[in-house]
Amino acid sequence: MFTLLNKYPKITLLCAGLLIGFYMCVLFNGCGPRPVIAKSGDIQKVAEEKKQQAITEASYQERIDSLGTVSKHLKDDLQATQTALNRAKAKNAVLQTQIYALLDKPVGGMPSDTATRLADCDSLNARVRDLVVGDSTKDSLYDQVTADLQEQVLVKDSTLQVQRAEYQSLKVAFDQSLANDKALQDQTRALTKMLQRQKFKATAKTVGLMIAAALVAHLFTR
Repeated sequence: MFTLLNKYPKITLLCAGLLIGFYMCVLFNGCGPRPVIAKSGDIQKVAEEKKQQAITEASYQERIDSLGTVSKHLKDDLQATQTALNRAKAKNAVLQTQIYALLDKPVGGMPSDTATRLADCDSLNARVRDLVVGDSTKDSLYDQVTADLQEQVLVKDSTLQVQRAEYQSLKVAFDQSLANDKALQDQTRALTKMLQRQKFKATAKTVGLMIAAALVAHLFTR
């Protein structure tokens, strides 16, 4: 080593100066930028908002499913009521036919014995009572159909209101998500610029220290 120093003193000292400068750079500056630690507050905020959004969506969906179940039950009840109403109509039609048949008997065709006449009167009386009961049943069934239809309208209105509220909530959450994404993008760009500046400063410091060390070594060789 001393032979090399004696033979090439300037080159040896210059290399030694460069090595010393590089060592000083590593020791005091790290030859690179200091790590930029991004705050996790915004990221955590976005995660919390997404979690809350999922909870809100689940809540709205549960309400919509519940209204859908009620609507299905109402449809089943309406179908059963309409079936019963059709049966009542058919029964009343038969009773009306029988009553008209008894009433339309010609006078000459009436039975002569009193027992048969009384039996026909009893039959007519029974059918009239059945017809009155059937009409009352039909009225009740019509009322039930009307109530079921009104209830279905209310359920549909409630479903629309829930869906509108869900839309507004999701719209607000979407707008907030866009704002958060923009804030994160701005923060990322700012951190990227800061990192680039730090890299440039670190490189400039490294080059400056190496040049300074080389100049010092050169001065010692003069």
